[in-house]
Amino acid sequence: THATTDMRWAEDRVGAARLEGAYAWRSLLETGAHLAFGSDFPVESPDPLLGLYAAVTLQDARGEPWGGWRPRERLSPEEALRAFTEEVAFASFSEERRGKLVLGMDADLTLLDTDPLLVLATDARKLLRSRVLATYISGVRSR
Repeated sequence: THATTDMRWAEDRVGAARLEGAYAWRSLLETGAHLAFGSDFPVESPDPLLGLYAAVTLQDARGEPWGGWRPRERLSPEEALRAFTEEVAFASFSEERRGKLVLGMDADLTLLDTDPLLVLATDARKLLRSRVLATYISGVRSR
């Protein structure tokens, strides 16, 4: 979500030339780099749904700016979800245990009342109204 809160001041602070290399998710992904996403709580909300939404739309929660800020750097819903799951496991050297729903791996997952991939592809702002139904950590329901 940093991109969507920083967008109002980033160019003034770092300049147009340096901004080209900032928030460059698509550009980085196209080089083969791994993108490990999360939150920077308490600077940003810890809600990963906001991060998914921002990565796909590059818009704030009000849907601004129309078309997204730096739209060429937006990610697909699948790429954004992978950055919050598989790629975080890779970055923490735990890809053999976490990051995917595969038999034998830790069952760390959150159940939502919506399908995030479908919602992000059709009506992304609807994701921000999604509710968490349950959270499991190592297969144990915690919420």
